[in-house]
Amino acid sequence: MPPRRDEILFADRHFTVSPCRDCALPGYVVVTSRAEADSLAALPPAALAVLGPLLARTERAVSRVMGAERVYCASFGESGHGLHFHVFPRTAALVRIAPREAGAPEGGVNGPVLLDWARRRFRRAPSDPWPAACAERFAALRSALRDG
Repeated sequence: MPPRRDEILFADRHFTVSPCRDCALPGYVVVTSRAEADSLAALPPAALAVLGPLLARTERAVSRVMGAERVYCASFGESGHGLHFHVFPRTAALVRIAPREAGAPEGGVNGPVLLDWARRRFRRAPSDPWPAACAERFAALRSALRDG
């Protein structure tokens, strides 16, 4: 399901950036291709030319707004909703509340497990209103993405 117009944080000819619609985790956004593509290889050259800079810009904005220790960027392609990239803030607060299985044995973090846990823990129906914490962070991200 595409984002509602009021949920779009940034858009250009090739991509949109919007909140992950089914997860109420502040700062978790999705960069979605406007082209009918299900892989990087299927993107037109003009879209490929702006993708790297846009992902970097989005990562920088998420890191700054969320105070993230690390920002994950991943494309899985399992949903069948076209090419999109999950941009996920890994904050110290999130790691503190995550269950033990999200951490590596030496006390580190297992990123894919943490992302999967957070998607289940903060699951939301796309028709639900956004929690205030999410709405505030998304407004800050909109400004940060606009300003570069």
